[in-house]
Amino acid sequence: TEDPRIRQRLAWCHSKVEIMRWLGQQVLTSFLNGEAPGPKSSIGKLNWSEYHRTVTELSLDILGADAMIMEGDTAYAAGLGAADAGTPNTTSAWINSFLAARSGTIYAGTSQVQRNIIGERVLGLPKEPRADEGPWNETLR
Repeated sequence: TEDPRIRQRLAWCHSKVEIMRWLGQQVLTSFLNGEAPGPKSSIGKLNWSEYHRTVTELSLDILGADAMIMEGDTAYAAGLGAADAGTPNTTSAWINSFLAARSGTIYAGTSQVQRNIIGERVLGLPKEPRADEGPWNETLR
């Protein structure tokens, strides 16, 4: 593409895919060795959900005005999240993927929760202060 901003965003997406592949290999190795995945799974989830959101935003930017009209089969019709291999991409599939990408930052722990886990367990930062510390029946109301 001639647009340097699009090229930069594509490069960001490519680097995220490489990071996710590397991290996935580490988690798989831990699993195969009988170890718990630990906070690496939180890092992977955070990377994936942000990547998915960003790549679908980029896809609609690349589609431009064509992204305003849903044409063709939708990849999310069966709830699987991806079309069969070899299926042509359609504007409908990209739009539905874009809309579904938002939920990826929420389910299985919001991105903010994942960042807290990473901060506390990986970086050793102090836990966030909690208003509900201690038993609920002893909480001042």
